[in-house]
Amino acid sequence: MKIIFIGTGKFGSIVLSKLLKSKYKPDIVVCAYDKPVGRSQELCACETKQVATENKIEVLELDTVKEEKNIKKIVSLKSDLIIVADTNFILPKEVLDLPKHGCLNIHPSLLPQYRGPSPIQSVIFWGKTETGVTIIKMDERIDHGPIVAKQKVSVIEGETFEGLRNKLAEAGADLLVKTLPDWVSGKINPLIQIDEDAIYTKKFEKEDGRIDWKNTADYIERLVRALNPWPGTYTFFNRKEEIKRLKILKAKATDLEAKSFEEGKLTETQEKKPAILCSQGILLLEEVQVEGKNKMTGEEFLNGYHGLIGIKFE
Repeated sequence: MKIIFIGTGKFGSIVLSKLLKSKYKPDIVVCAYDKPVGRSQELCACETKQVATENKIEVLELDTVKEEKNIKKIVSLKSDLIIVADTNFILPKEVLDLPKHGCLNIHPSLLPQYRGPSPIQSVIFWGKTETGVTIIKMDERIDHGPIVAKQKVSVIEGETFEGLRNKLAEAGADLLVKTLPDWVSGKINPLIQIDEDAIYTKKFEKEDGRIDWKNTADYIERLVRALNPWPGTYTFFNRKEEIKRLKILKAKATDLEAKSFEEGKLTETQEKKPAILCSQGILLLEEVQVEGKNKMTGEEFLNGYHGLIGIKFE
């Protein structure tokens, strides 16, 4: 059976790595082109390409699957099954109808809940204690196809985006390998999703990461955990008449009371740890990064920028 794998990011690379250790080893990986990263803007291969290259799997790099020339490239591969995980590519009908075993997508939520671009971030942000992975047979609508298999995954207290993403990718890959024998033998009748039960997620933008200290400490902590590393959460402070951006990479909410007129004020705990007052509770700064500087602990930030206690972050 000839298998094509389509995916780009870390979630996809974890699924791909597990497939390569199974009897459903993909013959070719379709992914995005190398992209410039970091301050140096050096070209870097995506995670799935790196895994494919390490395992000597053929790679087809594309910028889109909508163009006729790229559709022909995929059609010419004559696959029996296409597996999709973690990609921005929209597959046209010509590709979806190509393999005899269809196109299977691993989605990191319990569909039809949390369709769309940010299911993992949304689950963390809204404080949910359970999510999961769903394998669907893809159709022309995003995250809409009938359900082939589904598995629940717990969201533990303090879960971060990266931790939950990796956990869901592992669960999704295991579920896929377990499900494929029955799928290719025709033993599974996929279940139609109930659109009335659908919950849709939004694409987070950079401005979504700016912290409003009028929110509760718990709300802001969930935002920090959900949006790190992208788009990241940040605030601004005035240092010697210069406005600086502070990224908050890791933080913890406590239930200590804060008066509303002090929202955004930097204070110090009895343990000499920096914290910012919120509408309810305070947010302990555990790891931060001042623009243009390296990451540092909250204590290092407090020691390196003397005289900040009492200022307000905006």
